Amino acid sequence: MKFALIAFCSLLLLLFSILLFLIQQSKTPPELGLVDGQFSDCIYASNCVNSMAQGKAAIAPIPLSEQGWEKLPRVIRRMGGELVQQDGHYLRATFRTPMLGFVDDMELLWVRENALLQVRASSRVGRSDFAANRKRVEALREHLLLMH
Repeated sequence: MKFALIAFCSLLLLLFSILLFLIQQSKTPPELGLVDGQFSDCIYASNCVNSMAQGKAAIAPIPLSEQGWEKLPRVIRRMGGELVQQDGHYLRATFRTPMLGFVDDMELLWVRENALLQVRASSRVGRSDFAANRKRVEALREHLLLMH
């Protein structure tokens, strides 16, 4: 009985340590941004979506007018995001998971010529996000469509 209690407590301590490590890792921002006008590839399609990608990580870009682009920072904040960078037609935001505070990144590039918003959203840690980033992008799409 005493051995089982010690083993159980040790396991809990190990799990708690791993959780703290992952939370700390998610605070370190990855190297993001455009390279030759493109987002970086998704490492894992199970925790990332990219409108410039093919395959499982692919997601459709969002039709967006100039007026929509101007309102986008307010929409991001209303969705719980924090603006990190905004340069010209590029915007980057972070979102935190409610319970554990893991950080997800979202990059947005408005292509004025075809009135499309290209988007990349990914988790900083883990291989799966239970489609949280895909759902967040689809929620953004809905918010922007309701504006028109």
